[in-house]
Amino acid sequence: MNTSQTENNNEISQAEFARHRGVSRPTVNLYKKKGYLVFADSGKVLVKESDKKLSDLLDKSRGGTGSSQGSTLSGNSFMVAKTREMQAKAAKYELDLKEKSGELVSKEAVTRAAFTLARDAQEALMSIPDRLASLIAAENDEAKVHELLTTEIRNVANELSNSARELY
Repeated sequence: MNTSQTENNNEISQAEFARHRGVSRPTVNLYKKKGYLVFADSGKVLVKESDKKLSDLLDKSRGGTGSSQGSTLSGNSFMVAKTREMQAKAAKYELDLKEKSGELVSKEAVTRAAFTLARDAQEALMSIPDRLASLIAAENDEAKVHELLTTEIRNVANELSNSARELY
C-alpha cells in the first residue's frame, strides 16, 4: 500500500502495516505482543498512532528511550551475537595463519631484533678507531688512509647487513 493510501485510510491490516514500516510480519507480531501498536475497534492497526508510538519507543533521535530498539525487537539478537562471534573467530584464525606463514611477527620480537642490530652496529662502528689507529698513524699517504677507512667501514656495513638478513 502506498503512503497516500495509508494517510487517507488510517486503519490497515498487520500485513499492510509490516509493508508500510518495511519490517517483517513476525516483527509486527512482536510489536503487537509488546503493546507497541494502536488498534481500532475493527482490529486493524491505526497507522498514524502506531507510527508515532513506535517512533517514540524506538527512535532515540525523536526523544524515545530507545531501550527497546534494535536486535530484541527484530528478534535477531542471537544471530547478531553469533555473527560477531564467527567474525572474531575468522579474524583470529587469519592472524594465526599469517603468523605461522611468517607474514606476521610479534612486536616484541621485532623490538628485540632492532635493539640487537642497533647495539651491534654501535659496537662495530666504535671499534673501527681501535683497529685502524696504528695503521693510519703510520701512513703518510692521504689516499691510503682514505682506502683503509673506506674498506673498514664497508666491512662493518656488510657484517651488519648479513646479521639483519639472518633475522628474516
